[in-house]
Amino acid sequence: MERIGHELIEQRPMLSLDEIKRRRADIPMSPGVYAWFFDTALGFGTEPLFRREGRFLLYAGIGDPLRQRLLNHCRNSSGSSTMRRSLGVLLTTELGLQARRYGVRQKLAFERASELLLTDWLAAHARVVWVPFEQAGELERLLISHYRPPLCLDGNAGEHATYLKRLRAQSRAG
Repeated sequence: MERIGHELIEQRPMLSLDEIKRRRADIPMSPGVYAWFFDTALGFGTEPLFRREGRFLLYAGIGDPLRQRLLNHCRNSSGSSTMRRSLGVLLTTELGLQARRYGVRQKLAFERASELLLTDWLAAHARVVWVPFEQAGELERLLISHYRPPLCLDGNAGEHATYLKRLRAQSRAG
């Protein structure tokens, strides 16, 4: 499992949002793990963030099916994407995003125009790697415990994730 994690984080080719959409048929409809790298540390500071090809590892996740999960992150909706909601909170001022809360749990989401701005920002600044893997949950936990990507909230005891949890709670409170 560690070998697969190493291959994912350090060797798999990084793809842009446009490449993910264009090559969607190449992404399997099976379980897998993915990791997002960004050309900015988003104010988290650069240490101890893992860096590859000038990009920072800020998020890791699982998908079952992998294709559907990756495409969810590429679509203009933060409703089903923890990563998009977290990015939106961090970029609200810079991009002028308008947040809203919906549903019984008052989940954080963004207005349509803000979702489009967030997607454009992702296209310009983010790259993703992925690998199919049946024990995706185990590999995700291993990656989060080892690399501590700050946009991952569950199972992440890192100081950056704690800070982000506080920011998201403040955004939900209004």
